[in-house]
Order: sequence, then structure tokens, then C-alpha cells
Amino acid sequence: MGSPIWGPVKLAMMAANDRLETIEKLTQLLHRIVTSLERYSNYENLFHNHITVRNAVGLLYSDVLDLCSRVEVPGISVVVYLEDRGCSRIWQVHSRPFIIGQLHEVLRTLASQLLARHDSLYPLFAKLHEESGQKEAKSLVNLKLSTCSGISTLLSPIWIVANAADECNDAVELIQSLVDLTKLPGTTPVKLVLVCRDEPALLEALQRCTTVDIGDLLISPNDSRALIWRYVKDRVGLCKNIAGTELGSQVPEGVAAAADGLWMYARLIMDEIQRLPSRAAIERQL
Repeated sequence: MGSPIWGPVKLAMMAANDRLETIEKLTQLLHRIVTSLERYSNYENLFHNHITVRNAVGLLYSDVLDLCSRVEVPGISVVVYLEDRGCSRIWQVHSRPFIIGQLHEVLRTLASQLLARHDSLYPLFAKLHEESGQKEAKSLVNLKLSTCSGISTLLSPIWIVANAADECNDAVELIQSLVDLTKLPGTTPVKLVLVCRDEPALLEALQRCTTVDIGDLLISPNDSRALIWRYVKDRVGLCKNIAGTELGSQVPEGVAAAADGLWMYARLIMDEIQRLPSRAAIERQL
């Protein structure tokens, strides 16, 4: 992860063992970090002069949201799968944090999701498990074989969505492996959606390993500026000392422009503005 404060967060996740209180602990950690910035009267100057601080807070906030979307509650069915199906090497992913930073973790998660949706794959995966002689699938070869074999036996279409592909330590190999899944022989149509930063090395790798035209959608800060403007406008309406005033009408445009597409930046600025006691203080902040 790019955030310099990701290490303590990752440690907190591991200590919580992927339970629901992980979210609460991470939120408290994020709150403490943001609270420590309250001694600065002007966030715009702070983030302008300390780019790493801005990036760290933004990345941590994004990581918390990402974790919220990944954490799930292991149910009784998972215990049944572990004890009765004999595929513990796949389902062990549920007892570890959903922090995917390596290719084998991505493939293991993909295999786990296939098993969760298609019970018919258990005999195949159980056989592959026995033949591998491994308690837990750690070999890339075995993971690729399991995933490819499972997908090849399905008849229904499959969509694979990989978010933040650029944050994988093996990003180029990840792209190659996922693209290969779309070329498997058989009748299963496999569609791939990759979300990543506009990095030349990744785009080059994607072009190199595909033989068809790739549909791409580039999202720039301008695409989110209007959404941030509306968010700030709604927050201004809650500020009694500037709501409905000329100064209040200037705040959305100024904050949206300064945020440059970063919602977390806009939120921090508005939190500060709402705490300021007077219009003069708000003008100085802007």
C-alpha cells in the first residue's frame, strides 16, 4: 500500500482477525489521525505543503472504505464446508484479513468466491486439493490450475472485477493471469473489469497480453468535482453564519477547486469551516 501509515492499520486488522470490530478499530484509528491534524488552522496550506500527509490520509480513508466492502461474517455454512467438504485450503481465506497485495491472494480469493457461488465445483476442488498434497494452496501453479479448471466447467457467464489492480505487488502478472482466464477453452464466457491508476506499465502490459480492442474509461478529478461541489453546497447550508450569504455561495467553488477531486480533502476543509466561529475566520480559511 502506498500509505506510510498502512503498517499500523494492517497490524490492527490482523489483531482483530477479520471480525466486525475491525471496522470500529480502523475508524477509531482514522479519527485519531484526523484529530491530530486539528491543530492546523488551514488544511489547504497543510496539504499543499505536505503532499505525503494529504496522500496518506486519503489512502487510509480509501483503504477503510475498501475493507468495509470486503469484510463478511463467516456463517455456519463455512464451518460445514471446512469440516465436511475438505476444502479448508480455500476457505481459510475467511479467517485472515482481506488485504490483497499479492497475486496468490487474489487467485485464492477468486477460487473462494467460485466455491461460494457454485457448489458443483466442490468435487473438482477436493480432488485437486488431494492431488496437491498441500494443506493450504500456496503454489501459484496450483492456484491457477484450480481457478482455470473451475471456470472451465461452468456454463453460466462470469464477470471478474479487480479493483485497485495497481496496488497488487505483482500487478503486471495479475493482469496477465486474469486476462488468461478470459481465453479459456469451453463455453463459459468470462468478462473482465480492471480498475487501476493510469500507469503506463500496466496499460502496456494489458495491451501486450490481449488481442482484441480494450474498452477503457478514464476518470479524472473533473469527473468528481461536480459531486464534491454539491456535497460542499449541502454542508454550507448547515453553517448558520454563512448559509444564504454571498460568502456561502463562494465556498463550494473554492473548496471543490482546492480538493481537485479528493472528497476526503473537501470533507476535512468543511469540518474546519463548520467549527470556525465567524465569517472573518472562514474567509481567512478560504
